[in-house]
Amino acid sequence: MNSVIAADTEKLINLSVKPFTEAILKRFYPQLFLMLNQMDFQVKGLKPELDVSLLLTVQAKMNEELDELYRREKLVLFPYLQRLEGEHKLSDTCKPFKNVKYHYTYLLSTAQQFKTLINQAMHDGERVDDLQSLKETILDFEKALITVQQCKEQHLYRKFRNCSGSCKTFES
Repeated sequence: MNSVIAADTEKLINLSVKPFTEAILKRFYPQLFLMLNQMDFQVKGLKPELDVSLLLTVQAKMNEELDELYRREKLVLFPYLQRLEGEHKLSDTCKPFKNVKYHYTYLLSTAQQFKTLINQAMHDGERVDDLQSLKETILDFEKALITVQQCKEQHLYRKFRNCSGSCKTFES
């Protein structure tokens, strides 16, 4: 799925704001949510042999953060960028960018916690094949999330930023 996401993000590079943001909302977010749903199914499949309560808690946080990131972009940042494009202006505030960056960073941090829990469970030696599959899913999710965020930062947000410091673009 990551190769599809990477190829699709290349198609966004020269789009104006509206088609760019529509593609993000209609193509990429559904794929990210699907990956989280797959993880949920995989985690629940580990019961009753493993205590998955911590995994379920962290995964619920990831779901909440992805949903919050989606809503902040859909309802606040993307309409703001469309307005700026229409007015041929740069942003006069960093706040919309910082809000999105906060939720993205927290989501990525939560994914790291999820991987740590998987690694600990794998170390215990039970259901290693299933845990390895779950680990591959979270790694795919993380790569897809980073790819989409880099695309947004480099080919959309950068066009409208007029700030420096803590909200500078994502570089990697």
